[in-house]
Amino acid sequence: QIKKIEAEIKEKLNQFVKSNSSMLQDNYIATRANHFVVPIKSTYKNQVKGIVIDVSDTQNTYFVEPYGVMESNVMLEQLHYDEQLEIARIIKALCLMINKHYESLQIDNDILADLSFMLLKGSYGLNNDYEIATINKDNYIELIGACHPLIDIKKVVANDFYLGGNYNNVIVISGPNAGGKTVSLKTLALIVLMNQCGLPLPVKSANLAIFRNIFVDIGDEQSIEQDLSGFSSHMKNVSQIIDKIDNHSLVVLDELGSKTDPVEGEALAKSIIDYIVESKAIALVTTHYLAIKDYASESKSLTLASMGFEKETLSPTYKLQLNMVGRSYGLEIASRYGLKQEIIDKARKYKDEKASYLDGIIDELSDKLKKENDLLNEINQNNEQLKLKIENLEKEKADLEKQKEKILKEVYLKKDQMIEDAYNEINLIIEKFKEENENQGFKHHLKNQAIDALDKLVDEKNSNISIADMSINVGDYVLISTLSKEGIVKDIKGNKCLVETDNNTLSVNLSLLTKLKEKPKPVKKKVVVNHQVKTNSFSLSLNLIGMHVEDALIALKTYLDGALYYHMEQVTIIHGYGTGALRKAVHEYLRKAKFVESFELGGASDGGAGATIVKLKK
Repeated sequence: QIKKIEAEIKEKLNQFVKSNSSMLQDNYIATRANHFVVPIKSTYKNQVKGIVIDVSDTQNTYFVEPYGVMESNVMLEQLHYDEQLEIARIIKALCLMINKHYESLQIDNDILADLSFMLLKGSYGLNNDYEIATINKDNYIELIGACHPLIDIKKVVANDFYLGGNYNNVIVISGPNAGGKTVSLKTLALIVLMNQCGLPLPVKSANLAIFRNIFVDIGDEQSIEQDLSGFSSHMKNVSQIIDKIDNHSLVVLDELGSKTDPVEGEALAKSIIDYIVESKAIALVTTHYLAIKDYASESKSLTLASMGFEKETLSPTYKLQLNMVGRSYGLEIASRYGLKQEIIDKARKYKDEKASYLDGIIDELSDKLKKENDLLNEINQNNEQLKLKIENLEKEKADLEKQKEKILKEVYLKKDQMIEDAYNEINLIIEKFKEENENQGFKHHLKNQAIDALDKLVDEKNSNISIADMSINVGDYVLISTLSKEGIVKDIKGNKCLVETDNNTLSVNLSLLTKLKEKPKPVKKKVVVNHQVKTNSFSLSLNLIGMHVEDALIALKTYLDGALYYHMEQVTIIHGYGTGALRKAVHEYLRKAKFVESFELGGASDGGAGATIVKLKK
């Protein structure tokens, strides 16, 4: 009904447009507020009997609904209202139908949530260029280039961690205050947790075990209400951890044994570390105690590590250095943060000679390690440069191969063309021989002349384009390149071969043969059925909005060619309102097109005057 009434309204308005073109701003039917209207020049607004539905921004155009179509527009509006009621009824019926399958849909929804979460994890890894860890059952950790996931990638320092398996289960980290020890603990623990949540990791590579328990004691949780000092809180946590650890646990302890008497704290820390080693748990522990550093350096079950520190600038490098003992640099860092120099100097005097001597040894070892690291970095840089040069050479080699293939292809094309020309000349010679034979009778000397001419022509053509394979012998299986036929060599004389193929014996130039490694298999003839595939994947509309007229006409021509190819009966061209130039250009092209049966502006549901419905000839 809507379509029928729209057609009636447009027919009446088209008659109005034809008879009142002088009063119109443009010769088209518009839609405003779901009413079909005509654009009337402001000077004629009072001369048209009808209702003004809308006015342009410039006040130059009045969109008027003539009285002649008012009743039809009212009916059309009522039909659109009824259509919305029907849509609501259908949606309600569908909802009642869907509600019967609520449980199944809920399960599907949960599955989609899981898939969405997986997609988010994958996107997170791709967007940050993270890696997936390899999982091992041998209870060890190998992290290369591991970064804290919450520190800016441009600022974070990557570190390597090796624990368990062929390495020691426990690493004891020493080094300067504010040097990154705690960040190293958190980096390891977070990466293990991320891996066990199925997340990609901020590492270059990772090989991780799955841990049953992850125990962490970082920070100070002293409480006045619970009558817990910093040391008490620390020991309470450690005690609970010790009670539960096993060989599938990861333990992370910051400043083990601190906040109490150093001698007792050191003894307690060493004893706790021994217990962790015996339990075969994986552990990362930080300390400033000299006795623990000394203990770790002598133990074969522990790996001693240190956070890097630049003595010249008194600044930490945040780089974890394995198998290295580190100083706390407490006096140096205190000086860096502005503590009076007289206090620093006096503190150095209070520091006993043995501690100063040990600090000197540590500094000397640190210098040696720095030199070794610098040498290692230089070697790595040289390796990277060498790798880059190898990649460039491989690329140049590939480019040369492509160039070679291109040249060979051109040669083969030229060869094929020359052979084709040669055979055309051969055919002319044969035809000439036949004509002379018919007119003058069979003459042997003419036949001999023709054969000589053929041999000479083939030899000339092939000698310029191909090199004979001199490894071909009698009995070899060969491919005749110009005929794409396979056969067996029966005889060879000079550059001529007798080749038996398809129960025929041919005399072929040696340069036209390619040696085959094995006997050719008989080819079964295939029945080829010619059929046409018809597709329904062609779009029913073309959107030209935003395009220049020239580009739009090119796109329109291409689209209509496709519509004719797919035997479309009707298509929609969307050109929009704009200045009307694009619509005019489209209509002008459609008028001249012989394959267009008719065209008209779209209805209210088809885009109105912003679209044109085109019917194509069958």
